[in-house]
Amino acid sequence: MKKVYDDANDKNVASYIVYGDSTDNKLYHESTGSTKTQVTEAELIDIFTKRRLIIVSGDVVFSPVKVEGNVATCINVSSDTIVKVEFEALSAS
Repeated sequence: MKKVYDDANDKNVASYIVYGDSTDNKLYHESTGSTKTQVTEAELIDIFTKRRLIIVSGDVVFSPVKVEGNVATCINVSSDTIVKVEFEALSAS
């Protein structure tokens, strides 16, 4: 069994909102700007494991169903069609 601990950085934090850019399918700390900072793989895994990850892409808010490596997989429903949407964090390698 592996335990997941909150640390001092998580005190009083309900969720972490990151921004998915639909033009390059990458995750960023900022929603706009010329110098957006990409979310790292370690950050992505940490906040997903703690079940605190929210991804905002345009007007759509996602709660990822899976994170594998540096890829967060979300589900979008449009006109009774289920679409898989993936966003990438900055790879650790």
